Amino acid sequence: MVHLYSGVADEAEVSQSRRKFAFEYRRKHKICLESKVLNG
Repeated sequence: MVHLYSGVADEAEVSQSRRKFAFEYRRKHKICLESKVLNG
C-alpha cells in the first residue's frame, strides 16, 4: 500500500524504534555498569 504519507510514517516509525532501542541499550548498559561496580 503506497500513499503520500508513507515516507513520513516510515520516518516516524524509524525514529520511534530508534528511541526505544537507545532506551533499552542505555538501560542494559546501566545495569551492566552497576553490576560491575557491585561485583568489582
